[in-house]
Amino acid sequence: NIYVTAHTRAAVDSVFKHADYPANLHFIAPDELLKQRPSSALLLIDEAAAIPSNLLTRMLQHYRRIVFSTTLHGYEGTGRGFEIRFQKILQQYTPQWRAIKLHTPIRWAQYDPLETFVYQTLLLNAQQSAIPEPPLVYAANKCVIQKIPRDTLLTNETLLQQIFGLLVSAHYQTKPADLHYLLDHPDVSVFVIQQDSVLLATALSCREGGFDTHLAEAVYQGKRRIKGHLIAQSLTFHAGIADAACWQAERIIRIAVHSAYQRQGLASQLIQFIASTYAEQRDYLGVSFAASIEMLQFWHKQGFYAVRVGLKRDASSGTHSVIKLHPLSKNGARLLYNTQQRFYESLPHLLSEPLADLDSEIIRALFTTNVTAAKVQLSTWQWAELEAFGHTHRGYELCISSLWQWLIQAIKQPEFTQLTPQQQGVLISKILQKRSWSYIVAHYQFTGKKAAITYLKATLKHCLSHNRYHLNCL
Repeated sequence: NIYVTAHTRAAVDSVFKHADYPANLHFIAPDELLKQRPSSALLLIDEAAAIPSNLLTRMLQHYRRIVFSTTLHGYEGTGRGFEIRFQKILQQYTPQWRAIKLHTPIRWAQYDPLETFVYQTLLLNAQQSAIPEPPLVYAANKCVIQKIPRDTLLTNETLLQQIFGLLVSAHYQTKPADLHYLLDHPDVSVFVIQQDSVLLATALSCREGGFDTHLAEAVYQGKRRIKGHLIAQSLTFHAGIADAACWQAERIIRIAVHSAYQRQGLASQLIQFIASTYAEQRDYLGVSFAASIEMLQFWHKQGFYAVRVGLKRDASSGTHSVIKLHPLSKNGARLLYNTQQRFYESLPHLLSEPLADLDSEIIRALFTTNVTAAKVQLSTWQWAELEAFGHTHRGYELCISSLWQWLIQAIKQPEFTQLTPQQQGVLISKILQKRSWSYIVAHYQFTGKKAAITYLKATLKHCLSHNRYHLNCL
């Protein structure tokens, strides 16, 4: 059996069309592959750069023979940034990996003049700045951070190519339409960090909101949908905050840092500069991104707080999206409080239905960044039920309510992170997400339901044996 996975089924239609033995090929979505883990002699991953690297790493850990295929540069996307990042993961887990590259085009003649013209005109061949010789050493006191007027990009083609090349290297789905958006959209702002004329980082943001009350009400009722204004409209329609679209917002669309200068705080500097730029002009900054533990932690460090999780997985990333806000005014702070309050009241219930497939580590990260959380005191009989489940033969089904109420409080505490990832995962998957026992057994590799229940009891017993879990939940 050979399994083929990709971010969409349509992406691999040609594989099945041209296969000599199609009966031996099976398509499976990335998330289903990791849930089912079917036995496979070979796993083929098409356009791997379009799939989150954490999913690819899990595939790499489970399957012995894998082909990661991706476009490095072209119409389908660019995997150059992915190539740089994922090579480190390959080196860690499979140091014997090999790379094979296709250089000769198969859709047109090599050196075709029309293709060359299109690539140059639409900046499909744009790349991040070359590292100068001798290599530039990053120095914060020598950097210049500024907002670049769009007219400057029209007259400075070198800077335009550098900015677009950096965006291309950092994001798989950068398209020619993004160049049009960058140059023509009146509400887009461009920010850069340069040192000695070398572009180290760039960011794009866009103004949102500012609707009048009548238009905001139409959006709230689902009667109108204005192009753009992603966060402003989502807070109004999905979160149910009727006047959310009335407030002025700046959404950070992209941040890209040169591969040679990452993890040196450049992205944080850009965010701080954007915040200071719009401190008197906007009510809040917003961002929407594919949920991962790294991204959640990064944006939390920047002072952004979660207010919404997309109920469906994104077709391209295969993950749920997260919206986070950073207030800039009193109105922005009030909006953050209201949206967080509604979000965290509904989140526990969403986890057992549309968000039942959300990763447990992401759930944990979401609960710990709640600024509106109110501690709820468990009753005496609820504590008694917890003790009975942990220490006696009392069944799980007889303690569901008490277990749920306890975990909603315990998951917010710093001590919860001292549990092993498996202990956290079992508690969250079963008690909050209401996963079936068959899923718990298969996913966490128990020998059967009885072993899974015993493990759950032992984990709860461990938690209750530490008085801090009692005290912190009161």
